Parts: sequence; C-alpha cells; structure tokens
Amino acid sequence: MTLWDELIYVISSQPESEAVGEAFNKAGFLFERSNAHSHDALWPVDVRQAPVDDAGRARLREVILTIIREQPEHPRIVSAFWALSKLEDPSLRAPLELALAYYLKHGEPADRPLGSSVLFQVIVALSSAGVDVFEGSRPDPRDTSALERCARRYLTKPAGA
Repeated sequence: MTLWDELIYVISSQPESEAVGEAFNKAGFLFERSNAHSHDALWPVDVRQAPVDDAGRARLREVILTIIREQPEHPRIVSAFWALSKLEDPSLRAPLELALAYYLKHGEPADRPLGSSVLFQVIVALSSAGVDVFEGSRPDPRDTSALERCARRYLTKPAGA
C-alpha cells in the first residue's frame, strides 16, 4: 500500500480519529511535493520517500473534496482545506466558492481547533487556486469579522470583475 493509499484509507474510514489530522497534513505535503515544491526539511520521511503518483493525487483530492462537500462540520475540516490549498489547482474554484458561501452563512464549525479559522483556510485555498479573494489586503486569520467581509465582498462581486 502506498502512502497515498494509506492517507485515503485513514481519511475515509476514520473520520473522528486523531490520525485524520495528521493524514490531512501529510496530504498537503504530498500535494506540495507533487507540485515540485521543495520543503524537504519540513516533510516527514515517509512523504519525502513516497513516489509522486498522479493517480494517487487525483484519488486523494477526490476523497478530501467528498469530506468537504458531505461533512462540512468535520472536526478536522480546517486541515482538509489547508491540504487542498497545497494543490494550487484552479479547477477547485467552484467547490471552494460553495464552501465559502456555506461557512459565511452557517458560521465556523463549533468543533474546530482553538484559533483556527475555516473561513481563512477556504480563502487561502481559493488564493492558491489563483483567485484574488484578498484583493491586496490579507486580514488577520483571527479576525472573523474581517474574514466575513472579505468573503462577502468576493462572493457578491459581479462575475468577471
């Protein structure tokens, strides 16, 4: 079993376990590596040694997108968006915009780690996908009001503007 397969298994079969947070982190590192970013010193050994696998990358991407669509209150949802941000994939724009609208309407999940912001991570993932959500001024990730204003401004901007 490859590391890609191990992460897919953990994320899809153990949603409440602590291992899922680590799996999302390793997924992000693998996505960075598959984009030819070099942060070797920061990556765990198994990530550095894992082969880059386009099919594994696509499967892992889909598993994480499924979690985001079907379990928006997942206890590790912030980490899921962080991992997706490492894909730097413009094709993620539509699902990320839907997620941004969802969290803007429903607020932050109650069961998120202290100090983490799902709105901020969704905005970062959109930025990594090539969308200028911040429009030049990046709010403090702890300033929920500023993040909400940023999200609202982006979501209400006319198409193509």
